[in-house]
Amino acid sequence: MQCNEVFKKFVVEHAGDDVNTLILNASRYKDVDVKPAAEQIAARRVIREKLPEWHDNPDLFFPSVTAAEQCSSELTAHYKQRFVNEEDTVYDLTGGLGVDTYYFAQKAKQVVYIERNKKYCEAASHNFQILQANNIKVINADSQIFINHPYPSHEGKFNYTLNTKNYTLYLDPSRRNAANKRLYALEDCEPDLSKIWSDLRKIADKIIVKLSPMLDISHIVEKLPGISEIHIVSVRNDCKEVIAIAENRENISVKIFCINYLSDKSEQTFTYFWNEEKTAEIRCTSEIKKYLYEPNASILKAGAYKSVARQLNLEKLHPGSHLYTSDEAMRDFPGRIFQVIEMYPFHNQACKELTAAVAKANITVRNFPLSAEALKKRLKIRDGGDIYLFATTLQDIRKVLIRCVKA
Repeated sequence: MQCNEVFKKFVVEHAGDDVNTLILNASRYKDVDVKPAAEQIAARRVIREKLPEWHDNPDLFFPSVTAAEQCSSELTAHYKQRFVNEEDTVYDLTGGLGVDTYYFAQKAKQVVYIERNKKYCEAASHNFQILQANNIKVINADSQIFINHPYPSHEGKFNYTLNTKNYTLYLDPSRRNAANKRLYALEDCEPDLSKIWSDLRKIADKIIVKLSPMLDISHIVEKLPGISEIHIVSVRNDCKEVIAIAENRENISVKIFCINYLSDKSEQTFTYFWNEEKTAEIRCTSEIKKYLYEPNASILKAGAYKSVARQLNLEKLHPGSHLYTSDEAMRDFPGRIFQVIEMYPFHNQACKELTAAVAKANITVRNFPLSAEALKKRLKIRDGGDIYLFATTLQDIRKVLIRCVKA
């Protein structure tokens, strides 16, 4: 692992350069191994926005671009801290870049980082020392050994100390194959949780699993029995992580937590029980009232279409539209809130009236036959401005355009 002063200076000075050009011109730089330096530059670009604390520290080393791509952001790593207590020992069985390990260590008593890739372990040991995270133990080993031999009698084979009272496992399965292709199904990731899940449940009181945001929630509930909670975390309305938690307790139903971090890092939150969504009864309407509501990405990912309407006493425009309305403003709604200006039926004359009235707008389509781009071309409306235009279908099957402003 290269991380001397000459190497670090090169990475800083060439941070804005094209990495492929650097590699092609490697012979010009006699004192630096350019290929790993270029990889540092590329990895730092990946984490610039999501991991600024690490990006701004020139002494940290990143073992691969892939590790940087798959690691948690500062926001989501901070969020996961709430799952551990001050007396816990956390075993990170899929260490990777070590971001979650580091943030767990800020709260837990001890964290054990386990990673089979020696290069990653060397980088993690270096970084944890730079970050002064002294309560982290780094072990270069296959976590499968830990799963098969989790007890102190095997300490000679697997060097660790087990705290059976406050004992938590954390896994973030790799979602890339040998060809660096993105994966998301449980059985395609490594380790395959569907195969080792029963073994994990036997050796830990609490298991925390980070999963692909592409996974269907029903698939998680089916494949990982005993899950007590699922947390869906979005950042600025972009779904980033799905986190499943299993604990040794009797579960009546899985509790779903929908979290969306806004630009100011405040949280929109909504919780419901998985079984209740299936049986919830809601009202659908063809009447657009004073306010229109668009759920955030976590609500849509969770499929909490009925639960959010029932809890907040909203009416849904159509079972498949996922837009809601009310006469009273529900300021706690987990998403965007709009004040309705006017509704237009979707036909030629109304479209002409809308085009004459609105020069530009932000267009969203929900359960509508045209894409946003196709609708924009038909209406001859430019993007942007303070007007928001929703194209959707009402309960009575009418296709409409709803003109709004942010409430």
